[in-house]
Amino acid sequence: SIMGAVFVTMLPRLIDFAAEYLPYDPATGPLNTGQLEAILFGLLIVFFLIFEPLGLYGVWIRVRNYWKAWPFSY
Repeated sequence: SIMGAVFVTMLPRLIDFAAEYLPYDPATGPLNTGQLEAILFGLLIVFFLIFEPLGLYGVWIRVRNYWKAWPFSY
């Protein structure tokens, strides 16, 4: 749960940083950071529910186990 909290806390900061690089369409107007944040949070929730049911903890376990057995492929 700590990793999830850190991730949720850092995502808006990353969005604010990347907002200046987003494309701008004069016909429809730009996406503001609030809209982009809601879209990304929704997509991340759907992604993790479908592909990673254990959440960020499951990702951490796989990465940790990979580095524990790094020189060997078992």
